[in-house]
Amino acid sequence: MKKPFINTLVILLLIGLTAAWWAFAVAMTELLGDAGRLVAEAVLVFAAFLMITELIMRTADLQRRSVHDERQLQAMFGLYATLKPDAPIPMLRSEAISADTALEYVRLIKQVRPNMVVELGCGVSTILAALQLRENGSGRVIALDDNEKLASKTRDDLLEHQVLSLAEVRYAELKPLKVEDETARWYNPNQFADIERIDMLLINGPRDLQDTGNRRPGLTYLSQRFSDDIVIIVDDGNRSRWRDWVHGWAKERGFVIEEPFLNEKRSMILYRVDSVLASQRQGMPAGSITEPIDFG
Repeated sequence: MKKPFINTLVILLLIGLTAAWWAFAVAMTELLGDAGRLVAEAVLVFAAFLMITELIMRTADLQRRSVHDERQLQAMFGLYATLKPDAPIPMLRSEAISADTALEYVRLIKQVRPNMVVELGCGVSTILAALQLRENGSGRVIALDDNEKLASKTRDDLLEHQVLSLAEVRYAELKPLKVEDETARWYNPNQFADIERIDMLLINGPRDLQDTGNRRPGLTYLSQRFSDDIVIIVDDGNRSRWRDWVHGWAKERGFVIEEPFLNEKRSMILYRVDSVLASQRQGMPAGSITEPIDFG
């Protein structure tokens, strides 16, 4: 129903632009003679150039989106094939992790077999982690979020998928926290008091759309709880300041950073240079679906 309406608007716009240019050309010709006609023709050529450039850019963007969406669809099929969930997997992307990041996350849980998974930011990732931990036969995931409604919904989803016994979702309000001479609004530290060792960490919170650094305590404050073979999945690496800071932190502390695929959020995988995962993945191609694709 929308296409005829859109096409009609385009046709009317072209007619309007043509009429406007014709009126401009007539006025310029009457005012300046042949010189005015040349000016009008130059304006027409320039306008056509701009329109063609815009059309090329939009076409290229649609092609990138098409490849990107196909990748997400393939990853979603991979998640269903790997986990065989008893209920539909909740919506991915947007604030949640993307499907290709989620598939890599699940593969890492299967490979590393962590006893304690901690998620900063709860949601569909918590369900996926619990499902894979069930397949592993051991392990537990604790997810924290400052959105009480989302935390409650995640608990309901875990119950629907029959994995609530393997996961705990904690509501943690944000408070100012000073670590290494930096202050950030981060989760209430009391919520981590009983977590002694973290084998895998997913950083997808708190929300930081302005890239202000509020996620940094996930690496600085929690580092004392990291196991020797800690694996860290960092989401939203497409935020330049956050990505640059993570790279600097990892370099200072002897962590390898993998960016196995350039998806819409440019997720990163971190592990120590002398860890078990480092020896397992050395010389092996990373990524769960295809070779790295730059989506721009």
